[in-house]
This record gives sequence, C-alpha cells and structure tokens, in this order.
Amino acid sequence: MKLAIYFNSPALGGAERSMVHQLALLPTEWKISVFIPYIKSIHEIEILQSYLKSVLKPKFQFFEIIPLLYPAELYAQSRFGQTFAAPETILQLLEFQVHLRNFELHRYDLHWCNGNKIGLPLFLFLEKESARVPLIWHFRDYPESRLPYGFIWKLFSCTKLPLFLLGNSDSVCGTLHAIKGRGKVCRLYNPAGESFQFRKWDAGKAKFKMGLVSMLAPWKGLHVAMQYHQLLAREFHEIGLQNVTVYGANIYQTKGAHDHYAGSLQTFLKKFPNAICHFDFVGDAPPTKIFSEIDILFHPSLRPEPFGRVILEAFLSGVPVISFSDGGASELIEHGGYKIPKYHPMAYFETVKDIIMNEQNTRRHIELAFNRGQEINRLAVADMQNFLRNF
Repeated sequence: MKLAIYFNSPALGGAERSMVHQLALLPTEWKISVFIPYIKSIHEIEILQSYLKSVLKPKFQFFEIIPLLYPAELYAQSRFGQTFAAPETILQLLEFQVHLRNFELHRYDLHWCNGNKIGLPLFLFLEKESARVPLIWHFRDYPESRLPYGFIWKLFSCTKLPLFLLGNSDSVCGTLHAIKGRGKVCRLYNPAGESFQFRKWDAGKAKFKMGLVSMLAPWKGLHVAMQYHQLLAREFHEIGLQNVTVYGANIYQTKGAHDHYAGSLQTFLKKFPNAICHFDFVGDAPPTKIFSEIDILFHPSLRPEPFGRVILEAFLSGVPVISFSDGGASELIEHGGYKIPKYHPMAYFETVKDIIMNEQNTRRHIELAFNRGQEINRLAVADMQNFLRNF
C-alpha cells in the first residue's frame, strides 16, 4: 500500500503530534510519503520533519518526506473562511491545483489529509482529475457550514471519489454524519504516543502553579482565565496559587481574530498590573516539559473542543484538569476532570481551592483521569484497527 499523507501545517502542534502517532499504528510494510506544506521557506518544516523522522522512520521500510509549497493567502484563511472569496485567494487556490500536478499523485493507493487547509484543495484536485483512489479527510475540528466549506460538503453527495471522513471524537463524528453524503464516517481517537512521567500529587506545597496550554486564539478563552485571576487575585494568593504560566503561540499563523490576540493579552496585563498574581508567557514547549512544571491545568475553551489532546496529556501526567468541557473534551473531562460552567469565576475559584485543599478527593480524580487516559490510548489502537479493515 502506497500512502500519501498531507499535513495541514509546517508547525508541530497538537493535531500534528496526534497524526504522527496515529501513523505509527499503520502496518510496517506500507510505503509512506509525507507531504509537509511550507509558506515562505523550506526551513519552516524542520521541527516537524525532525519529529516525523524520529517517530516514523525506524518503523517503516519505506518512508519519505516531500516539501509542498502552499500559497500564503490560502494558508492564512481561518476555519471560518471569512475572506475566502477575495480574488487573490481564489487565484491562489487555482494555482495550487496546477502545482499539485507536479507530484504525480496518481501513483498512490490512498490519500490522507490531516485537516481542512489541505483537505479542501486536495479534494477539489482529485475531483477534477476524476480520481478513484480513496481519500481520507481527517477532521481536526467541527465542519464549518459557511462558504467555501458549505459548498464542498454538498459535493460529498455527488462525488464518485471513495471518501472517508474521520473524527477525533464521538462529538465530531456526530456532526460529520450530517455532511457525509456518499462518504463513510469513522472515529479515530488520538493516542498520546509519548511517554509521560506520572507525578504524585503533593498537597503539602506552599505554592502552586496554574498552566494554560493552547494556541493563542480568542476561542481558546485565555483572556477569560486572566480575568478570573485578576478579579480574585487575593483569594488565589491566600490558597497558595500565585503563578499562571501560558504555554502557546499562534503557531498556524491564521488571519482574523488570531492576528492580534497575543498582543491584546499582553495589553490586558499592562492595564491591570497585579503583583499578587504573576503571569508568564513562555511560548511553545514540549508537553513533557509543560506537565513537569505545572500543578493544575485550566482548559477554558469557549466553543466546543473537538478532542482536547492537552487534557489527555495532563491525565497521563497526573495533573488535575479544570475545563468548561464542551464537545469532544467532555469525553475526557467526565472521567476524572473537573467540569465548571462558563463565565463563573467563583465556580472556578472554588474548584481550584478544592483541588488544593481536599487531598483525598484530588487523588481520586487524578486516578480516575489516569485510567481514562490509558483507556483512550487503547481505544485509539482499536479505532485504527477497525478503520484499516476498509482497505
């Protein structure tokens, strides 16, 4: 089996880590070609390329990485596609269709795209070429109904392309059934992949550190977390929580509200300086490093989260997780996490206080969460085995 994998980004984020470790579950005799997009310089792919080689090259007899120049305007589109109708974006989409012809994609037995940035142009290309080779469209988020995606989903009803739509949670799969057309929907849970050092809960610490781990985007709710800690800074100080560390960046370089979000967070902190509560922005960091440094994870996503890989990693590291728990994240949080209502700072504070003060209950949550993390890893393997029966 000759498999072509198309990554959605040159960055190494949660979706890319998940994809790499899902590929590691494939049969070793498969021939793997990985296409990684770059926007300006081929050097953009170096970190992801190194990670891919370290995990996958020892496993497969044939493994190659192919850089793929991706149009800048097209890449900068958000999942909502607000400016997709702009002439330069349409022109770049057409140019990219021509560019894809250079790679002789007909030589592959199977195509697998990891997200919508690459899924949309690849689907259109294969349709135009009247290809009959199966396409796996891996949804790392919920399907967007607005243009251009709403139009693409309608094509699913008339395509002759063998089409598989993958969701990384039951929640995402539920929405995919509404757009699948002639396609088949399959769940593929994300495996953690990496080994995480499980930390025993230390209730006797004098100071605790809260972690916020996500790309810097408004819907991730980091500004809400900051408001909570500014509003209740003295109360948090009294229970020993004085430091909040933000790990993340706008790694996908998306336009729209993402553009200036990091700056707006910094501006907020300058307007409301508070020596009692200290915020650190440290940028990207390996998950193993993050969970060796923080004591509690707050996951404040404001819209449904398709999966929540960072929650899984925290569970396996013995780090308690507080979340609004919408969407696929609930499939994790309801098994050992702490679910709180949105926009309710006192509920957040009382939950943090309970974690710090109620050692027995915290240890029980951590044990349940760790067991759920291990279960998700087992389900990820079973999901892949079930999916591969299609080929």
